[in-house]
Amino acid sequence: PKRAAPSWWAVLLRGIGGGDSPPDPDEDRICFCVSTRKDKSAVGSGAGSTDATGVGSGEGSEQRPTVDLRTNSAVLAPWSLGPVAQANPFVPSASGIKSKDIRDGVGAAAVSGDSAWVQYSIRLLNLDGKRVVGSEEGEDLRVTLGSGEVIPGLEEVITGMAVGGYRRGILPPSMGYDKQGSLRPLPRDPIDLRFVSEAVNDEQLDATLVVDVQLNKLVPGGA
Repeated sequence: PKRAAPSWWAVLLRGIGGGDSPPDPDEDRICFCVSTRKDKSAVGSGAGSTDATGVGSGEGSEQRPTVDLRTNSAVLAPWSLGPVAQANPFVPSASGIKSKDIRDGVGAAAVSGDSAWVQYSIRLLNLDGKRVVGSEEGEDLRVTLGSGEVIPGLEEVITGMAVGGYRRGILPPSMGYDKQGSLRPLPRDPIDLRFVSEAVNDEQLDATLVVDVQLNKLVPGGA
């Protein structure tokens, strides 16, 4: 019988070696509260509480949003966005994505066909919010809205943003990576790539993603 072509996951993971699961990461985590394991869509309420996306939502936090998404540290830690979380609740969409605007942009809103340059960070909720891929120093990701080249949830989160805006989205598995591993942006680190591949292809694991996006440039019509 004819063998099926290997998925992109298999091709990309080839050469890592060994069949053992990757070690549990002790670093580069974002500290979610217990509700991450109980109800990943719940939003914390009350003084000093933290919602399931790592955003504090009570009194006691005075820091402004941290919008540098380029580093590999937990810059989007719970305490960094506390005051904003109360003002802008997560809004569900028909696709199942829940998003909130951390900071409004200025100018025209991004629509299908536009080219957007974004700084971004993608975290895997199944790993307590470990960052698996994101912008590197001085690098923006170009996304042509409607092209279908990136994970659908990332396109939806960007759509409607204006330049300078900063938005967070909770992506259900259906709006994240596909089982074939054909959608960008894929993790560059082989261990992170394996984490994502396992979450996407194992129905017992949660492939929910937390995406943070800052829109830096927008060109109408993809020119």
